[in-house]
Amino acid sequence: MSESTSPAPLFTPESGIYTNAQISVVEPPVAKRRSPSTLNRAQERELCFAGQIVTAAKKSAYATVLATREITSEFVNTLELDIATAAAKSRNAANCTVAKRTATANEGAAERVLLRSLRTIQAAARQKFLPAQPERLADYYIGQRINENRAMLESFSQNIIAKASEDSLPGITSAFLTSVTTQRGDYIASYTAQVTELARGKQERQERDAQILSIRERRWRIQRAADAAWPPKEPTSAGPRTEFGLRPNAPFVF
Repeated sequence: MSESTSPAPLFTPESGIYTNAQISVVEPPVAKRRSPSTLNRAQERELCFAGQIVTAAKKSAYATVLATREITSEFVNTLELDIATAAAKSRNAANCTVAKRTATANEGAAERVLLRSLRTIQAAARQKFLPAQPERLADYYIGQRINENRAMLESFSQNIIAKASEDSLPGITSAFLTSVTTQRGDYIASYTAQVTELARGKQERQERDAQILSIRERRWRIQRAADAAWPPKEPTSAGPRTEFGLRPNAPFVF
């Protein structure tokens, strides 16, 4: 009789039945775009299922048998630790996404505060240089959209503050200019925080994804050992094969 080549089923303890759903870690369905910060469903299933296999492998009734097939307690314990680490990395990635959103909101608030102060300086420049020296208004980018993009606002704001320090504008004190300089620093820092959290989140997700692939490979290794130790179609194999997510009447094919 030929051996089955269909995917090994997943055993669901809640239902007590097998399903032929195959876990795919690398290429999950892309019908809808998910947040990159969270585990996709295939990854959730893999970590859950791998955890079930670890629980079975740690049982004394099975651990001794598996040890003779090079599935040591150290191997199982390391896999258990890596499952927890992968889940933690996913939580860290989610936290980075939240932190990035917070930094984005802070950036918007910091930009509004900075723009108000810059407009105060521009108003003081109009008061000082109009109508006698209208050409001096160009030094303050009056009439231009100074926040058209981040690079322009960073550059223009620095120049406006520098010119205001030189021109002694009415009502613009050194304390006010110090405050505006601080506001500009806050604006720049908010963007830096966004980049930092984005980078951290990407790193956590990359490491998590790689770890889940490794977890799957090691979970398969345990199942292969269990498949050999408790062959299909044997009455005494029914219980162990159930706990290791193996079909009762067909060999494990991964």
